[in-house]
Amino acid sequence: MLRINVERLAKFFGIRSWFRLLFLCVLVGVVSGVGALAFDYALKFLEHNILEEWVFQTGSNSYWPMIVVPAFGGMLAGGLALWLAPEATGHGTDSVIRAFHKQKGEIRARIPIVKGICSALTIGTGGSAGKEGPIAQIGAGFGSTLATLLRLSVQDRRILMLAGVAGGIGAIFKAPLGGALFAAEVLYREPDFEHDAVIPGVISSVTAYSVLTAVEGHARILEFRTPSGQLLPPITFPSEGGSSAAELFHYAILSLLCAVVAYLLVKSLHFVEHLFQRFKLPKIAKPALGGAMLGMFALGLSFMVARIAMPDGVVLGTSNPQHIMAGGHSYLQTVINSAMDSKTVDPHVSFMLAGFLAVVVFAKTIATVLTIGSGGSGGMLFPALFLGGITGAAYSKLLRALNESGWLYSWFALTPNARAGMILVGMGGVFAACTKTPIASLVMVSEITGSYGLAVPLMMTCASAYLLSRSFTLNEEQVPGISDSPAHRGDFLVNVLAGIKVAEAIIDRPEPEVFTADTPFNIVLERIKGSTATVFPIVDDRHCLIGMFSLSDIRQIMNEQLVGTLVVAGDLGRTDVVGVQPETSLDEVLRIFTQTNMDEIPIVENAAKRSDASKTSISAAMRKPRGPVGTMRVIGMLSRRDLIAAYHRRLHALERAEAAENTGSQVFEDALGSQPFISPLLDAPAVVETTSVHLHNDVNVPDADMLKEPPEHRPD
Repeated sequence: MLRINVERLAKFFGIRSWFRLLFLCVLVGVVSGVGALAFDYALKFLEHNILEEWVFQTGSNSYWPMIVVPAFGGMLAGGLALWLAPEATGHGTDSVIRAFHKQKGEIRARIPIVKGICSALTIGTGGSAGKEGPIAQIGAGFGSTLATLLRLSVQDRRILMLAGVAGGIGAIFKAPLGGALFAAEVLYREPDFEHDAVIPGVISSVTAYSVLTAVEGHARILEFRTPSGQLLPPITFPSEGGSSAAELFHYAILSLLCAVVAYLLVKSLHFVEHLFQRFKLPKIAKPALGGAMLGMFALGLSFMVARIAMPDGVVLGTSNPQHIMAGGHSYLQTVINSAMDSKTVDPHVSFMLAGFLAVVVFAKTIATVLTIGSGGSGGMLFPALFLGGITGAAYSKLLRALNESGWLYSWFALTPNARAGMILVGMGGVFAACTKTPIASLVMVSEITGSYGLAVPLMMTCASAYLLSRSFTLNEEQVPGISDSPAHRGDFLVNVLAGIKVAEAIIDRPEPEVFTADTPFNIVLERIKGSTATVFPIVDDRHCLIGMFSLSDIRQIMNEQLVGTLVVAGDLGRTDVVGVQPETSLDEVLRIFTQTNMDEIPIVENAAKRSDASKTSISAAMRKPRGPVGTMRVIGMLSRRDLIAAYHRRLHALERAEAAENTGSQVFEDALGSQPFISPLLDAPAVVETTSVHLHNDVNVPDADMLKEPPEHRPD
């Protein structure tokens, strides 16, 4: 009885399909939350027992674990990935984007498990990477597998995959809204969203967040505490006692620094990836080599850096390289706590701290690209947040040193809260510049830290850093926008004729009927009697186009007496002929048809592309041509019928592709209000000057009057 009442209520409000949507997204969210918990606990176990209790503790006495442990972890992770799932290497976000655009949302069921194990081995043995990539791939893999098992359509599989990404990111960062927006925004380089995935992503992300916080609690990923451990309220803008104009000025400079840091990270990662691809080593040895290089680099850095501490004992610089190995979460929290300190510090110490933090930015970049670029497994999102936070900290330390030295006008000085705000806003700036997700970045940083009062500087910095970094991206599989994605080839305005070349439209066309300029009129009449063509090119001795005539030109003089020997083909028709080449698009051809009102257009190519077989001797080659000389050789004729036929062939191909991807149970289309597929050949409104087609909703096709053959006429 209850079920019947619920179904009646759902039918009354028109939300029947949302029950299936809600159930599937909740299920994906639960698995994403459980996967996040399992991975997080496994990683903490490895980091505590291998890094904290062994590698970092023995670093000052025995140096070999610093090199051997990351190399061994990389070898294990690389060997496992090579054996079970080679695509599990690298950072998981790019593989998810590739699956959405190019693989119809298909992710092999084993990949999330293999990715989780490999990432845990990489990060747990000291590899510099984040845990959000594998967790997002766990959720994405489950969503894709679930859709495949239920035989859902390709579109539904893609959306469930993105719901898994949203669940994983929302859970591990404790940022449900940021996770949902990130999954919908990270697919594209331009400021665009996968709109159909937002609501499913929110449902999955909130579910995964609830699962994780039910076990780990609701504490923020990064909190504001004094050096003594006292919890402080979130940061606001403008800070108490500060100037909003001065702070915005510094945030503007910070956005430029964030773009520079993002550029260094992205370009160095791609360089190291290409470098390791060229190494002639076994694939299993490459991540091991990367781990060993990371260990040696961290060991060398620990020798170079002495212990740097604030007056109250907060350590920022240490001989052990926790700041560049593994995730770096605890070190970032330490930096935030130090920024909240309001005690007076020797300017020399502040200068040293600013320099040390700048070194950490470069060192963390090198450590991360060695880990991921060599084939290690892990995420790139938290390293981007880390680098942004340290960049903001270094800039704020520099301003503090300048202020305490008396070299900075007091109006430009930052308060302790503003210095901490620089760290958080820097996180969002580098993240937005790397991932091309400015909206998700500002929301995610606000949720991670609870500092919703920083919305204004976050908006400015994320947008500015994004605009300054348009030329590069961390995720090479991103496409510019929705209209560029193969997943939406039938959803948006597609200029069908612009995608078809003339060469594709002249299938099985006979050789054109051409006449040399000196062909007598009586011979012309004899030859056209058996021809089906209505337009005939006039060519020179080299078969190059010099004119064209139609049947209407002949009718005007065919009854005249004595014209058979006095008139030649060159006297007929017109000489201002427009030809098209095989690579010309059909939308350009359509415009020519409209302007000239001709039935057929000659297809030409450069005469230099072929050798003239008639010139077999020196005398023939030096013979002067008779009459006008053309430069473009006639190779065929294109009619309006050919254009229409090519148009409909391409249209039918798009229909078949669209229908093939929408087989199966349609869960999300009904729930999200998508319109059913409409054949563009039925009830299409006529639009006179358009050559585009919309495969959903409104359908625009070339106007029938534009495509139909015109009455015969004498060209001007």
